[in-house]
Amino acid sequence: MGKIVLFFFISFISYEQSEDPDLKTLKEREKVVEESLTEKVIKINDQFYMIQTFGGVAGNIGVFVSDDGIILIDDQWEVIEELILETIQSVSPKEIKFIINTHFHHDHIDGNKAFGKKGIPIISHINVRKRLHQKQELYPMGGEIIFQDIYPKEGIPTITYSSSMSIFKSDEEIQLYNFGFGHTDGDTLVFFKVSNIMHTGDSFVTYGYPFIDLNNGGSFKGFLKDF
Repeated sequence: MGKIVLFFFISFISYEQSEDPDLKTLKEREKVVEESLTEKVIKINDQFYMIQTFGGVAGNIGVFVSDDGIILIDDQWEVIEELILETIQSVSPKEIKFIINTHFHHDHIDGNKAFGKKGIPIISHINVRKRLHQKQELYPMGGEIIFQDIYPKEGIPTITYSSSMSIFKSDEEIQLYNFGFGHTDGDTLVFFKVSNIMHTGDSFVTYGYPFIDLNNGGSFKGFLKDF
């Protein structure tokens, strides 16, 4: 009896996850940051520092060194987590106790995705938390349309406030204020009352006229009213 040999051909089809074309500009910006961005530490006094960036779009990080840990204001990009941590450790080896978000734009708080995984509490205005649950189209700046994707659970603030909030660390009172519609609808101005130092996020800029995100609660009238 002849042998019958059966050949089974199994084709494996790989389905690559298609990238959202809306996020192309954001990904390009992220790549530039990953490849080119550098950090510089500016000392204000023994407790306060600013981490300034060069070579990519990213907000400055405020650093407050308290008796038992570090408080960060904004955290830049997830892709430069190691660079951020190295820069912070050059200031102090203490642990990060919590992070304050000044608003929801990616160049200021994309690092939430990295630091949230570490269990570090993130504080923001309530509207930041709301907006990070949805894909957002940012108002064009210089004709460039940028979409921001939904944030993962670990990147979303877990502590929020509506108009004002105070946090007490060491001998410092950290006051958080939202004055309504301005740069966005979720801006936070961070005022260290005892030291008389303020971190404003993008509610104050030095490069020219302020950018108002009209797609996300920003308002020229509100901005002028705030100041």
